[in-house]
Amino acid sequence: MAGKYLFKHGTRVHRLVWVERNGPIPEGCCIHHKDGNKSNNDISNLELMTASSHMSHHAPDTRAGRMKGLPVMLEAARKWHKSEEGSAWHQMQYERTKDRLHAKDKIHVCAWCKKEYTTGRTSKTQFCSGNCKMRFRYHDPALIETHKCEGCGAEFTRHHDHKLKVRCASCQKKFNRHKFAYGG
Repeated sequence: MAGKYLFKHGTRVHRLVWVERNGPIPEGCCIHHKDGNKSNNDISNLELMTASSHMSHHAPDTRAGRMKGLPVMLEAARKWHKSEEGSAWHQMQYERTKDRLHAKDKIHVCAWCKKEYTTGRTSKTQFCSGNCKMRFRYHDPALIETHKCEGCGAEFTRHHDHKLKVRCASCQKKFNRHKFAYGG
């Protein structure tokens, strides 16, 4: 890409040239410099493109430029990290985070079974295990629903994630026995 974008009153000149000649730029569209020179704002060098096609058009150049410079950037990073400035920056980061890094295990009380358990450093868990977390969620009153059994008509409650969709527990047992006995 050659040249620089030129601005007039905060708006890029190539956009002003396009609008003056062709009217407003539709939403989601861009004005593209055909020859790649951002300073060449002649109307014959400008074309309307969708934003996605404009990005696709420029993506290979951008990717190639980044990849070409990668070895240089990696070497510069290595040198900086070995420099006094890099060492000072890492020391500052260590000072900022050392309390969390060296924190002792914390003692918590499980929200479900009320047993004490320990976690490493900065953990913010509420449960001693996945089972306790699941049981807590399963018994959450906000997640319990009331339904009418299609077998006997009685009302029953179940967790909103439960697979028994339409039967109370006793009708489900009868259904399962029947299914097992007759292979249904």
